[in-house]
Amino acid sequence: NIKILAGFVVMENVKSNYLILGDDFLSLYGFTIAQHQSPTIKIESDERFKEEINEAAIGPHLSADQKTTIEQLIKKYHNEFGLGKFTLGKINKHPVSINLTVNKPYPPILKKTPYPASPRNRIEIEKHIDELLKIKVIRKLGNNKAVDIATPVIIAWHNGKSRLCRDFRALNTYTVPDRCPLPWIPYDLRNLSKAKNIT
Repeated sequence: NIKILAGFVVMENVKSNYLILGDDFLSLYGFTIAQHQSPTIKIESDERFKEEINEAAIGPHLSADQKTTIEQLIKKYHNEFGLGKFTLGKINKHPVSINLTVNKPYPPILKKTPYPASPRNRIEIEKHIDELLKIKVIRKLGNNKAVDIATPVIIAWHNGKSRLCRDFRALNTYTVPDRCPLPWIPYDLRNLSKAKNIT
């Protein structure tokens, strides 16, 4: 979880005219590596950006100039955007704690067993969980005895695509209300009424 900023300086009078970087370093920082018959590695971050931006859902009603402006904005602040589903960021400097209104041993309702799922939904659940493990959004905690609170998952379908959802209703019942609630939504919508781009 340590972010390293690496800078490279190319000197005019240096004897060697090439620089070798490991694949793991390049992949870590989002470079696309094109390895062909040549022994050299060409960094094609611009090509990767073009591929990702072509898959983005930019409003079809926008003019070509507006689309170009948005693409330039995304490229300028590319560190703020996740290009692709495997570049999801995470917060590791601000641990989050959920305060409950009950102490151990917790009520049985907080440790629910999985909901019944059809074979089709079971396949989708396993697929989503494997993907979340791969991108480190979730992690394995141990066996069921080591887990005090469990929330079951369900699969929601929309336009033929599945989405993994958690059922937090029982947990919310025993959660201490947040003293710093979200801003009033109508107020924020009024502030955004003159915005040109909303992401």
